[in-house]
Amino acid sequence: MSPQCTVAELCSLIEKETSLPAQYQRVIHNGRVLNSGPNDLSIELKIFGLKSPAKVIVLGKKPDEEDEKFKT
Repeated sequence: MSPQCTVAELCSLIEKETSLPAQYQRVIHNGRVLNSGPNDLSIELKIFGLKSPAKVIVLGKKPDEEDEKFKT
């Protein structure tokens, strides 16, 4: 991904690759959570210091059908 891409675009790519919905992801780079709030989703990756190549950690859980936050 380009450093000009947004956090939301990164989360969408992660969702596409892992089938983990964006709202269930916690994306971390250098100890900082990139998607900690709705305002963070429009921030470009370069603001967080991400360069290509970069490593990020993705924490999350796949939603259960009983989970009331999960909407298809």
